[in-house]
Amino acid sequence: MHINDTMATDLTTYKTPLEYWQSNDRKESKTHMFITDTLLSFFPIISLFLVVSIGVVHVRHQKGRVYLYLFLGILAFYGATLGLQGVLVFYTIPFVAITWLIVTYIIYKKYIVARF
Repeated sequence: MHINDTMATDLTTYKTPLEYWQSNDRKESKTHMFITDTLLSFFPIISLFLVVSIGVVHVRHQKGRVYLYLFLGILAFYGATLGLQGVLVFYTIPFVAITWLIVTYIIYKKYIVARF
């Protein structure tokens, strides 16, 4: 059994956040965390077309399916984020964001603009 003693552990100190992100300590983990956290913070903004598409069309007629569609949307976005970051690395952020925005706009145009 290993007991972590903070008196004997060599801790790395960072003076600025930029030093933390530029250091090579746990670089792969920090890259994964940066890509995932950035895309998840953009998710509410770039999903506005999807939320309007689901909310306007399905609220009256299919109340139970609204949550299913929202869950599937979140699952698809997060799956694309995790699946592509091994291949595209930092290019995953603009690729997933722009693709998601285009796809949700097409859904919005097909269901909302065509009906109203």
